[in-house]
Amino acid sequence: MDDLKLFASSRSHLMELLNITCDFSDSIRMELGTDKCAVLHVERGRVANSEGIDLSMPINIKTLSEAETYRYLGMSQNIGIDEADMKQSVCGVFYARLTKVLNSLLSGVNKTHAYNGWIMPVLMYTFGMLRWTQTELNALDRKVRTIMTSHRMHHPRSTLPSKLWRMLGIVLHYKKSSRIHNQQ
Repeated sequence: MDDLKLFASSRSHLMELLNITCDFSDSIRMELGTDKCAVLHVERGRVANSEGIDLSMPINIKTLSEAETYRYLGMSQNIGIDEADMKQSVCGVFYARLTKVLNSLLSGVNKTHAYNGWIMPVLMYTFGMLRWTQTELNALDRKVRTIMTSHRMHHPRSTLPSKLWRMLGIVLHYKKSSRIHNQQ
């Protein structure tokens, strides 16, 4: 188990859930990484100050303050997800991977495979969690085409109209994933 998130209506209910989790973890001989654990108490939509939780004598779980965040499934969170920061960091990773692949000595086919298998999943992972506007997606797509043109992977006067090119790129992946999430 990599990440686990527990929700409880009260401190006593949270202690019950934590004890069940600890018992289960012990029964399968798994240790909890309590150094990575944190508690966030929310009352009426606001972060409430409280002390950490003592599970047993050596185990103490720290409490997050209002300014601190934790990473759950790769997303920095507190009460919610700070979408602007997450979009900026995801775009940074996306562009870094794109330039790394385009600067590599891979063949064109292998660069395409790397784009589909290593670069695009960075964005696709966020499509179900972050709200991307059409303007943001178009800007991403435009920058991808600009970077690809500068690395001679996309001809500046390509025969594909830009509307068709977009449908092959980021916007299509976003629309597919949003349809899948809406059906669930």
